Amino acid sequence: MLTAPRPHPLRATAPALKQQAACETVARVADAAVDSLNGDMRRVWQNQQRLETEMRALQRGSQQLCAQAQAWVHMYGSFHGALKALGDVENWADVLRRDMALVSGTIDIVQRARASEAQQRANEEDEEVYSPLALPARPEGPDSTLGASPSTLARPLEAEMQALSVRAASYGSIGSADGRR
Repeated sequence: MLTAPRPHPLRATAPALKQQAACETVARVADAAVDSLNGDMRRVWQNQQRLETEMRALQRGSQQLCAQAQAWVHMYGSFHGALKALGDVENWADVLRRDMALVSGTIDIVQRARASEAQQRANEEDEEVYSPLALPARPEGPDSTLGASPSTLARPLEAEMQALSVRAASYGSIGSADGRR
């Protein structure tokens, strides 16, 4: 039997060389295509990493802004409450000042009336002692204040002064916005 001669393993035949060259060419083309795709994939991955880093930075910034806004809201609420309390105290002080001016005026009127009454009594006593003439009678009646004594005029003022002192005592609980003194 005759057998076909075997090619030497180190020597290649023409079709084998062509096949080997074609395989090498296909491998180079495949490597180039994979490298091209890998380059694109590498750029996509790098872009994704940058986006994730920026997203985390934006989240931190957003959380900081949110915390800052909450702090401002709290500060505004405190400031608003303080202004409201200040307005309440200022209003209370104005009312108290007006009432105290009224009380002071009433006290002055009462003191003047008492001093005038005392002076008038002293004058009447002096006139009675030294004057032989009698004083004319004073007109009496609800419409006549011309001849009314200062004590008669002071009685309504004393009653109003007592009413004002009761009113001023009721203001004692207004000292702060929440009702505490």
